[in-house]
Amino acid sequence: MKVVAIRALQNLVSCSRSNKRAVAEAGGVQVLLDLIGSSDQETSIQAAMFVKLLFSNNTIQEYASSETVRAIIGCIHWP
Repeated sequence: MKVVAIRALQNLVSCSRSNKRAVAEAGGVQVLLDLIGSSDQETSIQAAMFVKLLFSNNTIQEYASSETVRAIIGCIHWP
């Protein structure tokens, strides 16, 4: 179910700056970062791809706090 929800949100934000902003303002980046650590590999992969989509242009970068950057770096070092 989580993968379906992630994919639906990906479709929602793929062509809309305002929808990307809405996801960020709703705390979606942190939720996605938490899902990257999921034991379900498909959920983890989809969440990582969604984070990539959100940060693919300058729209969402204005919402990236230093805590968010640290969390993303933490995901990179995740075993």
